[in-house]
This record gives sequence, structure tokens and C-alpha cells, in this order.
Amino acid sequence: MSKLTNLEIVDFCDQMAMILKAGISTHEGINIMHDDAKDEASRNILGKMKDSMEEGKPFFEAVAESKIFPRYAANMIKIGEESGRLDDVMEGLSSYYDREESIARAVKNAITYPVIMIIIMAVVIVVLLAKVMPVFEQVFEMLGTHLSGVSKSLMNAGDVLSKYAVVFVIIIAAVVVLVLFFAKSEKGKNVFKNSIGRIGPLRKTYERIAAGRFANGMSLTLKSGLDVDESLQMVRDMSELDSMNAKIDNCRKLMEEGEGFAESLAKSKIFSGMYSRMVVIGFKTGAIDTVMDKIAANYEKENDESITKTISIIEPTIVAIFAVAVGLILLSVMLPLLSVMTGMM
Repeated sequence: MSKLTNLEIVDFCDQMAMILKAGISTHEGINIMHDDAKDEASRNILGKMKDSMEEGKPFFEAVAESKIFPRYAANMIKIGEESGRLDDVMEGLSSYYDREESIARAVKNAITYPVIMIIIMAVVIVVLLAKVMPVFEQVFEMLGTHLSGVSKSLMNAGDVLSKYAVVFVIIIAAVVVLVLFFAKSEKGKNVFKNSIGRIGPLRKTYERIAAGRFANGMSLTLKSGLDVDESLQMVRDMSELDSMNAKIDNCRKLMEEGEGFAESLAKSKIFSGMYSRMVVIGFKTGAIDTVMDKIAANYEKENDESITKTISIIEPTIVAIFAVAVGLILLSVMLPLLSVMTGMM
């Protein structure tokens, strides 16, 4: 059974938080949600959870046994139930996965448009080289001349595309399978994120996204009653970016050597200077969870602005490259053709 999407987790946590804050038990809450479920899949999942709880198992075990929740969410629910703060945890998880969905949607939008444009550009150029250029070659032959230079090179490229069309189709199919692997599998997503995260222009954006997720996770775990070290370990377990994992490991190492949390965080460079100072103040005032929540919100805003700015640069750049490429291909045959026609007049 596939994992719940971010939006499905948000919906589940919102409902459970509302039920718990109304003073209704988790068992009765699952019964209510089961009766109100609008589709068969939801009823089956909630039915299995209800059966587990009727056997005397706690709510967090029913959640874990369903195997549809991310490990981080299941662990946080366990902590919330054992600490008696399950309503706050469910509310926090709803906020956490709502932010995760916003980040995922922003990244998807940033990637989807350029990919679509590049595919369209490639298709148009292939059609020009494989189908349109041969027509011009026939026209030149009828006029008693031949293509040369750049025009001839482009014509040869078109001949290669036509001759090895099956090979190119296989390559395209392999690329599609690879894209689906990266898009659907958890391992593929992690490989993609870590690979993209090493590209210069995108590295800072991915580091900000990872820092925002770190702050969001720390806020939730600290609010749930975990100490700093336990919170760091949990956030480390759900982190997907290798560079962020290394920073968290360094932070924990510094704390083991006697450094304070705020100082270790600053030396590990998980946050920028301003946010590191906010952590110091939050730690001294006992409001570190609130500060982390504020930092996560600020990073989310910065990431949205950064991604929007990146898209605004990429879109016209791709269109310009597309226009220049098509224009050069057409000019490479139109100019010689005009020259021949002028010579015949």
C-alpha cells in the first residue's frame, strides 16, 4: 500500500486534532472518521486502524501498523500519545506537512515548465532537421546546386535522426523510465535531490529548503516535549539532503564535546547568521520552539520568492534559446536559397 500524500496527512491530522481538542478519545475519533469516509480506500484504512484499537492497541501502534504514514509522522504520533500532548502533535504535523506540500509544489512548478519547454524545443528541432530540411535539399537539387557548410551539417544530422530513429526512441523511453523512477520511488527522489543539490545555482535554494525543514522539524519535536538531542536525532532521520545531514552530525558532535546547542548550531552553519542569533535569544528565553517555527516560516517565504525569481529567469531564457535555435536552422537554408534565386534573376 502506498504512503499517504502530504495533503492526505494534513487532512487526517487536522481532523484528529479537532476531535482530540473537543475531548473525544482517539478510538472514538477513528470511528467517527471511518463513518464519515467518502471513499472505499479511506474506509478500509480507517477500518483496519479501528480494528487494531479495538484489540486494545494504542493509537500510535494502529498508525504504525497501517504502514501508510511516513516514519517521521508515526514516530511523532507515538511521542505525542506517550507525553499526553497528542492534540498539539497532530496540529503540529498538519502544519508541518502543509509546509512540505507547499515546498514540493513550488519545486515541481519550477521544474515542470522548463522540462516541458525543453521537450517541445527538442521535438520541433528534430522535425525541422528530419522532415523540413530534406525538402529544402530537394529544392536546391532542382535548382542545380547543393547545400554546403552549416546547412549540409544540419542536413546530415537530420539524416542520422531519420536513420537511427528506433535507437532514439529507445533512448527517450529509457529517459522516461528514469524520470518516473526519480518521481515515484523514495530512493529515486533522494538521489535526485542530492544530485540537484550539488549544482551551483540550485545549491543555495536546496540548502534553504533543507534548513527550513530542519527548523520546522525541530519546532515540532521540541513542542512535543523532546529534548534538544532527541529532536536533532529525529530531524536527522527524516532529512534527505546529505549536506544537511553532515551539518546536523557536526552539531551533535559539538554538543557532545561540551558546546551549547545554540553555539553548536551556529558553528555547524545550519542557519544563516541572523537566524543563528535568533536561536541564541530563543534558547536563553526558553522560547526555542517558537523561534524555530518563525525561522521555518521565514525560510518558506524566502524559498517561494527564490523559486519564483528562478522561474521568471528560466522561462524567457528557454524561449530565447528556442527562438534562436529555430531561427538559425531556417536561416542556414533560407540565406543560400535567396542567394541562388538572386543569381538566377
